[in-house]
Amino acid sequence: MTRIVLVHGRAQQGRDADAIRREWTAGLRLGLADRASLLDGVTVDVPFYGDRLDQLLRELGSTLPEDLLARGTTAGADEDFLRFQMEVFDAVREAEGVSTAQIQAEMDGIGQRGPLNWFWVRAIMKALNRVEGLDAIMIEQFTRDVWFYLTRSAIRREVNEIVGEHIFRSGRTIVVAHSLGSVVAYDLLRDAAGLDVPLFLTVGSPLGINAVRKRLKPVVHPKVERWFNARDERDVVAMHPLIGEYFACSPQPVDHSAVRNRSDNAHHITGYLNDAKTAAQIAKALTEA
Repeated sequence: MTRIVLVHGRAQQGRDADAIRREWTAGLRLGLADRASLLDGVTVDVPFYGDRLDQLLRELGSTLPEDLLARGTTAGADEDFLRFQMEVFDAVREAEGVSTAQIQAEMDGIGQRGPLNWFWVRAIMKALNRVEGLDAIMIEQFTRDVWFYLTRSAIRREVNEIVGEHIFRSGRTIVVAHSLGSVVAYDLLRDAAGLDVPLFLTVGSPLGINAVRKRLKPVVHPKVERWFNARDERDVVAMHPLIGEYFACSPQPVDHSAVRNRSDNAHHITGYLNDAKTAAQIAKALTEA
């Protein structure tokens, strides 16, 4: 019997595995349409780490960077975090076509270029807030959580233990991972051996962002039979496909960048799972078992 493991992303604290399982499977059943019965009787595991991640971040106390856009200062912030955040925001700026002139127009009242060009980054954030559908504070919060996972061994170890306990169980296992969860699942699957994973399905993944990718070196294909990556080009977290220069592993994942997420938020999980082509990958993995 094939299992499905669902690996959630950030900002899930206060929820539980059952709530996430219901939300994801409801979206997937819509995507499967007349093949939704394929899920009947399938074990769907959700390694829930949302509360533990939130607790670990809180335990960092004063070392946790606050919302720097709102605070307007870099005092007390880790320089590596600032560099990471600069890289991410500059990549978003480039992907969204925000010009130098637009950024310079936001410089009034927030100072000139300072250490680590922080005032320039704040200007990028302000310019991005003027782009319809973008939320600079959300991007900043996402960036912060990803950075802590990538750079704090205690956080990475505990999250990986929670997720790995489900992925590494014996038997045929489909792994579906969203957002930060795709970073976690990739980190586990690239070094795994002896697993029976017919499908690694990533959706809304930030793995193609250079600032993320270079902190996961070496970039290799995970130990899975097939990797399928779905993205909505409007999803700023998944700004790049996982092919070519953005994720140069061999073999390359199958890229599906034509998702039109029908949720209000282009990054939302249900809008990915109810995409027919994405859901078809799970149907294929279930029926070929």
